Amino acid sequence: MSDQSREKSTIEREPNPDTKLAGMLKDHVELTCLCGALEEFADCLPAMPSASTHWAVLQRLEILLPDHHRRTRELLRGVLPPCPRSGGDSPFLKQLIEQQHEDEGLLGDLVDAFHPDGRCACLTPNTLGYMLRCFFTNERRAMLFNEYIVCCSELESSAPDGLSRSGGGCDDAGESQG
Repeated sequence: MSDQSREKSTIEREPNPDTKLAGMLKDHVELTCLCGALEEFADCLPAMPSASTHWAVLQRLEILLPDHHRRTRELLRGVLPPCPRSGGDSPFLKQLIEQQHEDEGLLGDLVDAFHPDGRCACLTPNTLGYMLRCFFTNERRAMLFNEYIVCCSELESSAPDGLSRSGGGCDDAGESQG
């Protein structure tokens, strides 16, 4: 395989940042709808929609969420600066990954709670409502945070030279006046 062929195949396998962003936003639209459905379930408790309705939502989340989390981490790794001390993932990304693991664990608990075989039939409506609200609230916050980070990085990358996140641009201004 020639160098040019290898370079072309690498480019085809790795989506560009705009494609990753579009994928994340597409996921966010679907996740927003699924979180809305979970909120409706929580609002209806102790009554529940048909088992097939809530089971379909949870099964879709069980497939979508881990893939979405992985794609989001990949996107944010390209946006957030690495940790200055270790050169590894930024502290923000590390916290995000921890939260993602917690959210995936909570989703697993919800899947068990609503499983048609009644795995967790002993949970009270209040407990289920709390679990649902924790999950969809966390997911909504995470989506907003991810979009905020990407938008800030876009604004920073398109800002004129010398401007920083702190609104600086006066790097040595104090010294030269003095």
